Amino acid sequence: MSSVVEYHQPSLASTPSSVLSIRDLRTYFFTEKGVVKAVDGVSFDVPRARTVGIVGESGCGKSMTGLSIMRLVPPPGHIVDGTITFHDAGGATDLTRLSEVEMRKIRGAKIAMVFQEPMTSLNPVFTVGSQIREAIRLHQPHSSTREVGEQVVKLLEKVGVPDPRSRQYWYPHQLSGGMRQRVMIAMALSCEPKLLIADEPTTALDVTIQAQILEVLRQLQSGKDMAVILITHDLGIVAEMADEVLVMYASRVMEKASVRTLFAHPLHPYTWGLFRARPALGMKKGQELLTIPGDVPDAAQLPRGCKFAPRCKFAQDRCREEEPPLRILEPGHEVRCHFAGELDYER
Repeated sequence: MSSVVEYHQPSLASTPSSVLSIRDLRTYFFTEKGVVKAVDGVSFDVPRARTVGIVGESGCGKSMTGLSIMRLVPPPGHIVDGTITFHDAGGATDLTRLSEVEMRKIRGAKIAMVFQEPMTSLNPVFTVGSQIREAIRLHQPHSSTREVGEQVVKLLEKVGVPDPRSRQYWYPHQLSGGMRQRVMIAMALSCEPKLLIADEPTTALDVTIQAQILEVLRQLQSGKDMAVILITHDLGIVAEMADEVLVMYASRVMEKASVRTLFAHPLHPYTWGLFRARPALGMKKGQELLTIPGDVPDAAQLPRGCKFAPRCKFAQDRCREEEPPLRILEPGHEVRCHFAGELDYER
């Protein structure tokens, strides 16, 4: 691959238009096996009204990054370093310094999250309408019962739930997976947050329902000042929805670029491997997919040097001894690789 490439995409550097700025975020779990570095030195910005995709294999730190932003890291995990700065009309707030009481005023009202499995996120003994009403009352205590009820119907209608006046009285088990996910989106958007974190919002849904859920998210974001962090392992969803992309591996960001730049010129061997592993049109029946050899390393026993080196066909002695920094190769394109831009992926 040629190392001389012209890019015309905006930089991912922090700007006043960012709704969220994360710097050197480190979330560790202190276990009997040792310290598990779930998120290790992650930095990125989320511009207003834009979608940032976070992609990578299971266990790379994508979901834990989202939970860290929400301050919902389960024990024995802790945010041990870094800043998570939320920007709104009231100014800049470092979420890592807020008490739990203060964080509850942010969580749901200004930053909301849609989790990947709605059946475990929704309470099975309450109707979906009552759960949305509870979310609204928590942040809008002065709204009347009638106002809250009408808001529930409008939210369900907005996310495409048919006959919302009746279905608000249904229980989660009476709804399909796609409908439950729509309810979760309605609940997340009930207080019109400035940032929505969607963690694998289409997992386990068939392709038709996936497309409908993504269209719901796209329409809801259109015309609003809402930013979205889209966490997924699916590069197709990233291509369709994201403006900018972070590729994560073993708790670190390996590559960061605009979606157009990343898909046109992937520079990290791991990103290149992810692209090669995608199913393609025209594949023959029974044809095996290309894979990245090996497995994601145990976060408690990460290898020395580059964390991807044990699986990388281009790895050299330097890679196994010295971890590369995340460096800017072109405006708006950052890569964590000693030899990025010099590798011939076609050989």
